[in-house]
Amino acid sequence: MLTKKDKEKIIRLHEECSIYSPISDKLLFQKISKSLAKPFLKSDITKVIGIESRGFLLASSVAYILKAGLVTIRKKGNIYTPDPHIKKLHKIYTESFFDYSKQKKALEIEDNEYIINKKDRILIIDDWFATGQHAKAAIKLIKRIKRGRIIGFSFLLDSMDRKTKDQFKKYQLNPLIRYEPWK
Repeated sequence: MLTKKDKEKIIRLHEECSIYSPISDKLLFQKISKSLAKPFLKSDITKVIGIESRGFLLASSVAYILKAGLVTIRKKGNIYTPDPHIKKLHKIYTESFFDYSKQKKALEIEDNEYIINKKDRILIIDDWFATGQHAKAAIKLIKRIKRGRIIGFSFLLDSMDRKTKDQFKKYQLNPLIRYEPWK
């Protein structure tokens, strides 16, 4: 699991280079992936959802560890649209929100009979939770599909204040590193 030294290295790499830097270190990426998955090893997770775009990278390794399927929540306009003759099998749900910078954003999820089923137990992965807006949009998208049950969220960096964190109290939260860049 992540040591204090690992966490310090992740923060340093994030601040000096980018959030992608820690996962370019093969041992650090393995530790991050295992740490994101560990609290959910006995939760019978059947689907891991990654929120675009860095959440995809982390979610794919966590899905592999948990032996679960991978689902993506994309930024609006990035979901593949199939040929018109199979359009009836393909629905796209969109959820808009204002992010930490007060810019209007939207996330989308593809829905068809293969993506999420009624019995699915879902873990949502992202790189950074600050205002929680991406996570709230993901919850609303899953509710609109009306299938699957969100068990928890696992994320690398946690900048949420207490009020924001309280909005997720019905879910298991697994933040790996407390990160307060604005203090």
